[in-house]
Amino acid sequence: EKHTGNIYDVKFHPGGKYFATCSRDMTIRLWDFESGEVVMTYTGHDKGILDIEFTIDGNHLLSASFDGSVRLWQTKTGKMVYTFSAHEGIVNDISVNSEGNLLASAGADNRVFLWELSKKIFVEYAYYDEFDAEKSESNLFDPKRKGENKSDYENRMNKARDLEEQIVARYYQQYINSIKNLTFK
Repeated sequence: EKHTGNIYDVKFHPGGKYFATCSRDMTIRLWDFESGEVVMTYTGHDKGILDIEFTIDGNHLLSASFDGSVRLWQTKTGKMVYTFSAHEGIVNDISVNSEGNLLASAGADNRVFLWELSKKIFVEYAYYDEFDAEKSESNLFDPKRKGENKSDYENRMNKARDLEEQIVARYYQQYINSIKNLTFK
């Protein structure tokens, strides 16, 4: 189960029991530190992977690739949650800030991007249909209505933002609870 191409990076999981490697073979492998066995293989990039980072809580893993993307994975299931794309070419390096809410990516295009690791990303991944239905049912997110004055529209949009924050917070907690006790498959 070893890599079939050059290994470019290795990172320890915050819990200390695992470490991950990424390779030119387009895979990430999560290894059990004690047994030396691969417990998870992540696939989905179109080219080799140069860098990896765990989120602060270890629930997610990020990867940077020659394919120009940064991908966000569930650590325990190997499922891809989100793809960040803005670089024009290779993504050389990624880093997560100490609060765990920002991701920086540096590319061969001589640019650095800052990405928010927002709760909404996880909610839309796990509960898109439910999230969208709740927003639609509220009617707060409708475009400007015929005859609606600017003040009423702005008030409605403020209520819509508040409602969206509440919905995101609720579904995010459900998401975290759903992955908290997962075990490796």
